[in-house]
Amino acid sequence: MRTLTIKEMPVSERPYERIERFGAASLTDAELIAVIIKSGYKEQTAVDIARELLRRCGSGGLVTLTDMELDELRRVKGIGRVKAIQIKALCELARRMNGARNVSSHKMRIRSTGQIAEILMGEMSHLKKEVLKVVLLDRKLQIIKISDVSVGTIDQALVHPREVFSDAIRNHASTIIIAHNHPTGHVEPSEDDINTTKRLILVGDIVGIEVIDHIIIGNGTYHSMHASGIMKKILESIAGNNIN
Repeated sequence: MRTLTIKEMPVSERPYERIERFGAASLTDAELIAVIIKSGYKEQTAVDIARELLRRCGSGGLVTLTDMELDELRRVKGIGRVKAIQIKALCELARRMNGARNVSSHKMRIRSTGQIAEILMGEMSHLKKEVLKVVLLDRKLQIIKISDVSVGTIDQALVHPREVFSDAIRNHASTIIIAHNHPTGHVEPSEDDINTTKRLILVGDIVGIEVIDHIIIGNGTYHSMHASGIMKKILESIAGNNIN
């Protein structure tokens, strides 16, 4: 039996017409992707191709889609060079829009460091490389800025205190929160994470900017060194005690 093209579908089922009548939120993920890739081929509509693409993403769904490379996208029949580029451009635009939402949170007063984790998780949870960010806060614990400090290899972020504190000093931050991701998805702090945090606390004490937390972001979850008590142990170590 021949597959109907989108133009042959009842008007009420066509993605373009449904967006006009009911808004984009009324469409499924596959239908939204179909709007981007526009056309299918003889046996499959754009919606069919989008469904197959999402099927290959497995349980990760749209999150997995954002991580797919161009050659992976092109393995789906009906997705060639142009369609693959369109999908990658859409994913990058979504990432940047998420970052723009984070920027809009500036001047929001932070009542717990978990708020910072929630702001950053959407952007950082599924990165393939370690990225370190610094959240700059004023005396009222309002966000001044979220700065990108370094991008490391898969298993090691490159951290230099000068890079961490230079933006904080320029923006007159009173305190900072360090955040980085673990591409493995696991959020348990490594020995390097703890030693780096200790080093930054010591430098912060010299320049008069307090480091109040180090947040590690994994696959949809996070670890706060402040909430877990590790920050307290680090401070005790600095005061002359040993970390257990």
